Amino acid sequence: MTKKYLLNILYYIIGIIIVALLFQVFSWIKNNEYFLPSVFSIINNFFNLLTKGETWIAILLTIRNVFLSILLSFLIAVILALIATKFKVIYNILKPLMMIFRFIPLIIIITVLFYLFYRKEGITLYICVTSFLTPMIYEAIYQGISRIDKSYIDVYKLHSSFNLKILFRVYLPLTVGACKAAFLNAIGLGIKICLSVEFICSLDKTLGYLIKNEINSLEGYTNVYAYLIILIILSIILELLPLLVEYIYKKIKYRERKIILE
Repeated sequence: MTKKYLLNILYYIIGIIIVALLFQVFSWIKNNEYFLPSVFSIINNFFNLLTKGETWIAILLTIRNVFLSILLSFLIAVILALIATKFKVIYNILKPLMMIFRFIPLIIIITVLFYLFYRKEGITLYICVTSFLTPMIYEAIYQGISRIDKSYIDVYKLHSSFNLKILFRVYLPLTVGACKAAFLNAIGLGIKICLSVEFICSLDKTLGYLIKNEINSLEGYTNVYAYLIILIILSIILELLPLLVEYIYKKIKYRERKIILE
């Protein structure tokens, strides 16, 4: 099992190296240090950025925004999915609404909400990210719940109606695969939307705000690409979290079974 996780990390590293090599080739071909600096310059600026306090503050603020947005999206999606599973009419009502939020251009929602909640950029960010993530997470969880064998639920319903026991012992364990897939998709999309809102609304001290300042400066795009490296590493760490949690959970279960057998 450990080899599997180490292999995943190795594949990530190989992928990053391939991207870096391709970027360096384009840099040599175009020979434009302003827009396409060398990989070595970008790496040097990357380490310089990590020595600055404002970079770490921006990373933490963006992580907070992404985490809270995903958490809020999951909470709304789970509630809606449970209700939609129970009442088919609710699913039919929600379907067109979810489609609207999935396909409407991001820039339109950000612009409208920015003017609705002027000087309340934090509210704009959470509403924007949640409105895009919720439909995706909702559909994944709804499909996961719909595939649950109803006999499992009926066994618990013999003793009581729907309660927390059924939720935690039936629904959650049997939809963990759908939740995991939804979480992994939500991370990448959540980071992109968060950065877009931070960039457009100029949310102070965030990564999106710092990237916007670098794009508007006359010093070239070296720092912009350095920030992108930070985002890639951040995305990898967040995507590896479910694997880490799964690994720890399996280790705990293995030890429990071992103790029982002994």
